[in-house]
Amino acid sequence: MKKEEKLIEALKWCSGSDDFQVGGKAREGWEKICLPLLRDDKKEANGFEDKEFLNAEEAAEFLNITKRMLYYLTYKKKIPYYKPGGKLIRFYKSELIKWIEKGRVKEEGDDITKTV
Repeated sequence: MKKEEKLIEALKWCSGSDDFQVGGKAREGWEKICLPLLRDDKKEANGFEDKEFLNAEEAAEFLNITKRMLYYLTYKKKIPYYKPGGKLIRFYKSELIKWIEKGRVKEEGDDITKTV
């Protein structure tokens, strides 16, 4: 049984409604609200959440920038990366997170110093 079918069965059981036939109101609502969420869930599940190293394409997607911008940042040595074997570039996901955090803009009052 596919994930969608399992979800429909669960919704039928919870709601007590059998109106999940194609064209039914419950099915229509499910297709508008739940199905897109399910598709997003699949997209995330096929991603790189459990990867420690990312290739250039994955790193660009992770940072929400273009590959061209990512290559520019590596060319300028503005972002941490590795070149195992001297050719392909790789990134530690944890280092990318730290790199993002390094660019934090301080809020007003963030740099309050203690007076003795």
